[in-house]
Amino acid sequence: MKISHLLIRKYLRNECTGEEMEQVHLWYNSYELDDDPLPGLTDLELQQLKDRMFSRIQRNIASCEPEERKAVRIARLKPIAYAVAGTAAMFLLVLAGSFLLSRSAADRHAALPNGKITVLNSTTSIHKILLPDSSRVWLSPGSKIEHPRYFGSRARRVELEGEAFFEVKHDKRHPFVIKSGGVLTKVLGTSFRIRAYSRNNSTEVSVLTGKVTVSTLSDRTKEVVLLPKDKATYSKSTHSIEKGEDSSESMALWKRASLRFKDVPVARVAEVLNERFNVRIVTYDEEIKGYLLNGDFSDQNLPDVLSMLEQSLNISYQITDTYIILRKKRS
Repeated sequence: MKISHLLIRKYLRNECTGEEMEQVHLWYNSYELDDDPLPGLTDLELQQLKDRMFSRIQRNIASCEPEERKAVRIARLKPIAYAVAGTAAMFLLVLAGSFLLSRSAADRHAALPNGKITVLNSTTSIHKILLPDSSRVWLSPGSKIEHPRYFGSRARRVELEGEAFFEVKHDKRHPFVIKSGGVLTKVLGTSFRIRAYSRNNSTEVSVLTGKVTVSTLSDRTKEVVLLPKDKATYSKSTHSIEKGEDSSESMALWKRASLRFKDVPVARVAEVLNERFNVRIVTYDEEIKGYLLNGDFSDQNLPDVLSMLEQSLNISYQITDTYIILRKKRS
C-alpha cells in the first residue's frame, strides 16, 4: 500500500479528515511490504510518526479486557518505528497475568528567552533526545542539555551538564560542538560519551566510533585528538587535558547488538543482557521474573532495549552506581 509523505505530514499536524486518518492507519499496518515507503520524510518526522503510532497502540491495548491482554502483540514497531534508533524491533510479550502499557515523560523541557531549549532528565533512567539535525543524545539521570530550537548555518552547538552519550549525524560543513565542564568537544559525525558533572573535579570524553577533538575553554588552540577507545580527562584544578586509553567496560552498554528471545523468562533475559553489555540488571519484583519474552532486538544499544521493555511491560528501571534495577510501576 502506497501513501504520500504529504499526507503523513498532514497527519502529524492533526489536519486529517476521519477518512484520511483511517488511510494512514491502514497504511501503517501494511507498509512493511514497501522497500522505501517514505523517502520524503525527515528523521525528525519519522520519530514523530513513531511516537504517534505507539501512543495509538497503547490506547488500543489499554482498552482491552484483562483476558485479551494476557497475550498482546505490540503491533510491529516496523522499520519506521525505530528508524532513528536502528533497525526494526518486533516483539511479542506473553505475561503470566495482565498488563497495561504506560509511558510517562522522562524529562522537563523549558524554552528559554534566547530561543534555546533546556532538557533536564529528572528521572532515574536514561532518556533519549532527538536534536534538530536528527543527531541522538542519551541523557543520564540528573543531567541537563541545552540546544537551539534550530541549528544555525555554521556550527551545531549544545551545552551539557552531567553525562550523555552522543550519536552525531555526519555533516562536514557544520561541526558539532559541545561545551561541557570546562572543555569543548568537536566532531563531524561520530559516537562518544561525555561525563561533566559539576560535583567532580574532572571531565571525561570517551570515544566509541569516529574521531573527536577536545580542547579547554581557556586555550582552544591546543586540541587533543581522540579515536575509538581513546579517552581525554580534563582536570579542573590544573586546566590540563590528559589523553589515555579507556580500558573500562563502561562503554559496553552503548555498543549495538542484535538479540533474539523466544519465550524466555525476563530473569534469563536479564542474565543475557548482563553478559552482553557488562552490566548488573536485577529485578525488584519477583513477578517480573516470570514474564515471558519473545522478542527480536536488532541493532540496539542497552538503553534502547530497556526503554522498549519499560514501555511494554509497565515497568520502570533505575540506574545506580552498581545496578540497573527493574521494578513494576506503581499505580
